[in-house]
Amino acid sequence: MANYADSVLLAAVGKLNKPYQDKEFRRKLYGAHNMFLDGVEYTIPDLAAIREAETQTTTTKYLTKSTPTVGSARSCSPSPTVGDSGTADLSWTTYSFPITVSYKRHSGNFYKRAEALAAELEGGFQAAHDAIETAMVAYLESNKTGVNAGSAFMGTFDTTNDIFPITQANKDRFYNYIMTVMRENKYSGRLLAAENVGAGAIHMEQTAQGQANSSNLGYQYGNIEFMPSHSITVTSDYNIKSYVAAPDSVAVLDWIPPLNRQGEVAGEREWTTMADPFGFPWTWSVLYKKTCADTSGSGGATQDLTEVWEISIDLALTKAPLSVADETPIFKFGLQSS
Repeated sequence: MANYADSVLLAAVGKLNKPYQDKEFRRKLYGAHNMFLDGVEYTIPDLAAIREAETQTTTTKYLTKSTPTVGSARSCSPSPTVGDSGTADLSWTTYSFPITVSYKRHSGNFYKRAEALAAELEGGFQAAHDAIETAMVAYLESNKTGVNAGSAFMGTFDTTNDIFPITQANKDRFYNYIMTVMRENKYSGRLLAAENVGAGAIHMEQTAQGQANSSNLGYQYGNIEFMPSHSITVTSDYNIKSYVAAPDSVAVLDWIPPLNRQGEVAGEREWTTMADPFGFPWTWSVLYKKTCADTSGSGGATQDLTEVWEISIDLALTKAPLSVADETPIFKFGLQSS
């Protein structure tokens, strides 16, 4: 046996500082989240709270616009058009994920239980929000308008793919044309635009021209709020794809079971809640279980104390109703690549 074998230095171990560690846990951009949450408190107030059980359907009511015949004379016996209303049902989707830590697995580990739990929570919520963002973008795509009154000199609305394409030659007027087309469809004022992240390259180029520059293009950006999303992708024939809507055109409702809201404990299980750690205005339901388990196969022990959490939320996506066939308040625009 070699001399001093018992005192040979083993591998040097150190923890990465947080700025280094954060690269592993970097988050996506959730532009569609922001679009659906913009002004949500004014859209369908208190409807989520009315729902009392997972099995309960949720219905919304709305008024439809009447279109009376405009005449050219007065009458003692007018024949008015009778107004009407409509109904739209909400579809709820549950998003849930489980995480676990144990006492003995981390008592002999470089990373202790609290550090492991924080990492598991971050990864779980990232996965959940990624799935929600993907669903929101899919909703925008499947519910985009098939009716667009935009002028032909700016582009020709593609009724097959329900997109208003703008040519590469008109790149410098892309957002000018978007605002103009939206006004032609009777949407003026502030606009929300959920876009692929690559659209930012155009924003930076055009807003950096300077107010006194003859090629200043910043005038296009006054009324559009950009919401980049990693879940919006483009095909080879487009540089930018934008889903554009006026405020309060789309909304997301959140719901958790009353059992979690009121809080209950039964044996080794507890029903509770937690706030969204990413800063979105949602409360998530939590089912917590603490029990004895054999974790020897994953770095623990045969008689370990484990904790398991299932974190979940129900979300319903909706849009402002319109009575014209195939018309919605969601417009899709594209900047063609060539």
